[in-house]
Amino acid sequence: MPTSQSQLTAILREQIKDLEEKCPGYRAKAADTLARIIVLENQNRIRPIAIRQEVKRQCLALGTFLADGLRAQAANDGDPTETRQ
Repeated sequence: MPTSQSQLTAILREQIKDLEEKCPGYRAKAADTLARIIVLENQNRIRPIAIRQEVKRQCLALGTFLADGLRAQAANDGDPTETRQ
């Protein structure tokens, strides 16, 4: 059974609320990334774009944000196992 866009949005909002805040701002950044991917998918339906590359770029940006956030958190916590760059 197909899911309407409003149902999908409601489900995604609920899932984002349950997402672990792995570093400050992660949940908001993940929601923003998801919204951007949905926009890209809609654009791809209208006019084909390099969707795989665009989605990959969004996911890599979220991963970088998380890595940087965790690194900063470890530095602030004084974690001696964290390597500083």
